[in-house]
Amino acid sequence: MKYFRVRVSINNRLWKNFFTYMYHFFCKESATTFVKNYANRQTTLELIALNDKGEFILSEKSFEKEEMPFYLTKESILLIRDDFFHEELFTDLIGIDFRNVIVQGEFSHFYVMLSFINILDCIHKEKNKKNEVDPFNDLVLDIKKIPLNIDGFFLDKWDRWGEYTPFVSEILKNRLLMLDKAQKYLLFDEVIII
Repeated sequence: MKYFRVRVSINNRLWKNFFTYMYHFFCKESATTFVKNYANRQTTLELIALNDKGEFILSEKSFEKEEMPFYLTKESILLIRDDFFHEELFTDLIGIDFRNVIVQGEFSHFYVMLSFINILDCIHKEKNKKNEVDPFNDLVLDIKKIPLNIDGFFLDKWDRWGEYTPFVSEILKNRLLMLDKAQKYLLFDEVIII
């Protein structure tokens, strides 16, 4: 089975009409991380919108031309704007989970986070040499450590900041690419599996 790391394009031409968010998630007015809140599915994660000066914005009406991005990543986790997400595309897939992420304040949309049930330490220990510049360059996974037939998982113990890194199967990749504008914004890097 093939697996891919999923990312969002950082092409500036694509992003000129979107506003941005603070790097971390928030929960109950405090900055937090996805890793800290992974186990508690009842926790509502939030984003804080920023204007081009880096100031907090609590209303979509404060932006003149910019709108909420259709797709984005926070802490390497893929977020899909709710009006672009179609749950029926994913109901038959194994090992995936979706969580809502809201934007603090008055905004017309929220995000759906692509999450996974499995957190794996499946690095092939003999074939990998960690590259500090890009730890995913020439990454090799051990097929024996990946459960059969799962459509995605978080890689643990490889990211230098302690974040989980999402990997999706070819089936999940193709389903994601069926979402509106996904082919323009989503990027997939195939990983070597032996």
